[in-house]
Amino acid sequence: MFRTFRPSLLALTAGCLPIFAQEAGAFSASLNLANGTAALKEVTGASTGFTLDGAWDSPAQALPFRVGLSVSTFSDGTHTRGLGLDANGDPQADLTLKGPALTTYQAYGAMRFDLAKDLRLYFGLSANRHHLASDLLDQGGGQYVRGTKIGTRADLEYRATPHLSVVGAFQWVELGPGPSGSQFLNPSWFQAGIRYAF
Repeated sequence: MFRTFRPSLLALTAGCLPIFAQEAGAFSASLNLANGTAALKEVTGASTGFTLDGAWDSPAQALPFRVGLSVSTFSDGTHTRGLGLDANGDPQADLTLKGPALTTYQAYGAMRFDLAKDLRLYFGLSANRHHLASDLLDQGGGQYVRGTKIGTRADLEYRATPHLSVVGAFQWVELGPGPSGSQFLNPSWFQAGIRYAF
């Protein structure tokens, strides 16, 4: 029986190939270069990094949204941090620190807003886990980052083809108080790259 229908199935499959080639699926992945703001440089001492992202878009037109997982990493650099005032109220000498490198693991959800035919805006919330890599960790530096931290993100996406998009985003994430406990550090960064829909 299968042999009888085999020519028909092959013809149907061949006819559908152009459709599959033109329409993108719900799953996508993106690679982005990232540039941190002064708030991120306050943490790492550097401002450049990259983000790798995988996402799924809901096909429902009534409530379009995206969920995804991403990892962002920023290298360490040298930066100067003031130590505030001593017991006499006099300024203390600035301390030069290196790093730490920051890696953020993120799960996010975002609503989609269609601004034009091929231009989309995604806005949503994220849950983040941070890892700091530094020689200072053994001395207590960076141990203040515990648990899951919240964040927000806004993504602008232009579809150049059904499968390939140019993307840009801004992210802000909660990190926690600094080692001295007196300053809250909430790194933020811009990222830009390409997204491929499968």
